[in-house]
Amino acid sequence: MRGALRAAALALLLLSLARAAPSAAAEANGGRDAAYSAALDAGMRHFYGSRFPAARADFARAHARAPGDTLTDAFYAAACVRSGERLSALVSDLAERAALAPGDADAQTLLGFAELIPGSRSDLRDEARLAFVRAERLAPAAAGPHVGLGILAFQRHAVTEAKGELLLAQRLDPHEVLAREYLARVDLIYLREPVAALAVLIDVTNAVPGYADAYYLLGEAAVAARRYDLAAAFLERTLALDPHGVGQGGRYGRALLLRAYEAAGRVEDAARVRREGGGQ
Repeated sequence: MRGALRAAALALLLLSLARAAPSAAAEANGGRDAAYSAALDAGMRHFYGSRFPAARADFARAHARAPGDTLTDAFYAAACVRSGERLSALVSDLAERAALAPGDADAQTLLGFAELIPGSRSDLRDEARLAFVRAERLAPAAAGPHVGLGILAFQRHAVTEAKGELLLAQRLDPHEVLAREYLARVDLIYLREPVAALAVLIDVTNAVPGYADAYYLLGEAAVAARRYDLAAAFLERTLALDPHGVGQGGRYGRALLLRAYEAAGRVEDAARVRREGGGQ
């Protein structure tokens, strides 16, 4: 029975992929306005195209349109660092902005996401937690602080706490893309439920079609569900979106794609990927 349910769920996923349309993706983009969606899409293209200063400007525009959007916060901070700004300088600047606006929960949340970026000399996760707690106290109905706290719980393998925070964030803002992504990560990595992860990640890629790493996660989930042809389609999309290896998908997608093609018995495709360096 469980196998039949899994097969039915995957069939529905394939149907949803076939029906996904740009207009639906724009509507799902956090329910925000067209200017936000355009800035976010441009930011994704520039980020994965290694044009980080342009991506930083795009994500700044998206943040201005939707200050509480955590996907924008995370990518803005990453683009700043990829543009050459030292993490310590970025955190200092955002901490100053937050101090000058002590009642601004969004400023605290953005600071927290900058502090989540791994640093070369220091671990800022304790500071990030404090920023998210301050933001939650300032705006109890905001989703962003709970997304940040959920990610921190995920990183320390506190599965129940992570899922609780992320589900709360999703209830507060049903369009929170980063909350959905990390719920899928919990399902895939800790709960070993790849079909559940697939269902959530489809929503993520429908909302943000240029999000290369979300397609990589879809590929991982499809491989775990032993749907290798589906995994290959997701991973080919990852590599097309991230040709320079900026994200996890661009760095590791080709090796996982090779595995999917080999498992599916697609010998010629596997040979092509191996020639392109997929076995490395």
